[in-house]
Amino acid sequence: MSIDYSPIEILLVIIVVAALLLALAIIRLRDRSRLSRTRLTLWGGIGLISAMPVLVIAFFVLCYVALNFPFTSGVIAQASSPAGEQACVVQTFKGAEPYQVSLYVHRRGQPWLWHYLAHQDDRWRDCRIEFAADQIRVYTGSTLRKTFSVAEVTSSSGSAHEELPATYTPEQILAQHNARYHD
Repeated sequence: MSIDYSPIEILLVIIVVAALLLALAIIRLRDRSRLSRTRLTLWGGIGLISAMPVLVIAFFVLCYVALNFPFTSGVIAQASSPAGEQACVVQTFKGAEPYQVSLYVHRRGQPWLWHYLAHQDDRWRDCRIEFAADQIRVYTGSTLRKTFSVAEVTSSSGSAHEELPATYTPEQILAQHNARYHD
């Protein structure tokens, strides 16, 4: 009989064991005067090695926070073409994944149509939409993330879950996006 442990369970065991060894090493090292040089080196090494998993996890948590703060959903870009097409990019915070990012486009009087941009992605910052000839370009900062044909993204796909009413504002689109993709 084999027991399968999830990665989270294994990680928790590693953290608990490392924390216990670190605590024990700190307790032993507090009274250095009673330890021989060999034992001092041994407990110092145990403390250093047991601190590594905690430091690595703290580093990854810090990176996650730095990349995804402030952990909120929002309309991150909006634009209109000279011909009257409108587009908006919305992102929904999903927790551990952390973001679902989508493009919605429509022609005046027609429904908004959903288009995939990213999932399980970090927070998009400095997003902008550019209409150029018959193309829509989506950027984050100076990086071109995706290019679409205006004709393709404004033609109905026939899939009702990908369409929103033409009267929706970007904030209403975000509310629908959050309801659909939020964990």
